[in-house]
Amino acid sequence: VGGITQGANPTGIVVRGNQIREISTAGGSDGAGIRVENANEVKLEGNTIEGTEGYGLMVGLGANGAPSRDVTVEGNVIRAEKLVRLGRQRPGLRMDANRYRQGGLFKAEPQETRDFSQWKALSGVDQRSEVER
Repeated sequence: VGGITQGANPTGIVVRGNQIREISTAGGSDGAGIRVENANEVKLEGNTIEGTEGYGLMVGLGANGAPSRDVTVEGNVIRAEKLVRLGRQRPGLRMDANRYRQGGLFKAEPQETRDFSQWKALSGVDQRSEVER
């Protein structure tokens, strides 16, 4: 959603109830399941993301230095080796009630962890989210 754009950033986008599987890095793709860049008031709700070669979810990496504002990520399931990557350009991010594959990688720029408790502390999000057992 968004990306490097001309004109106004996309606003008010809802991505809900999708099954996203086996996204590849072939052809130069980042292999992400869902990526939000340079967008405002985006809601990612009730999606299942599995088997991506890149991160299952990427938000706020700041393409062209522009932030992703007021993004909501709730009720999603992410099962991949690389789970979530959060950049620094994500003011107003709300992220909670998600479920993650055990042992997957989280990144809150610039730090990475596979420890879910550490992820919550580093990122400041996902306080009510869970790791699948």
